[in-house]
Amino acid sequence: MATTNIMPVFKSQEEKNIVMATIAISILLGLTGYLALIAPIVAYFGLKGSLSANGKEIVRALANFEIFICIASVILGITVVGIPLIFLLGIYALIVTLIALFAVINNTEIKIPVFFEFIKANAEETIISANKDNNEN
Repeated sequence: MATTNIMPVFKSQEEKNIVMATIAISILLGLTGYLALIAPIVAYFGLKGSLSANGKEIVRALANFEIFICIASVILGITVVGIPLIFLLGIYALIVTLIALFAVINNTEIKIPVFFEFIKANAEETIISANKDNNEN
């Protein structure tokens, strides 16, 4: 398991509000079941133009995490032994997303566990962010 560490640096307050709303909606939909992945996926693909590279990375990491949680809970639900573990997995997902929400609110480093990348980072964005990092050093 790798952890994606992201410092929330946003280009505007509007972008910060979009990311906070995405995480909050994911939390609310996560309480109903498998719907938690809808908000980050819609935000990543639908709001790409209004998010900076940092905002897209936060939403992409959250989407990857939520997709993994949904797939893991389906796999656990197949077995009778795994059914109680689904509740623990749901509590874990709720805690991780709450920590991510508070990190965005407080402008502290966000740590989202990434088990597998279902949504890959765009190669062009990766090159641009790597060039920015090299220019800063």
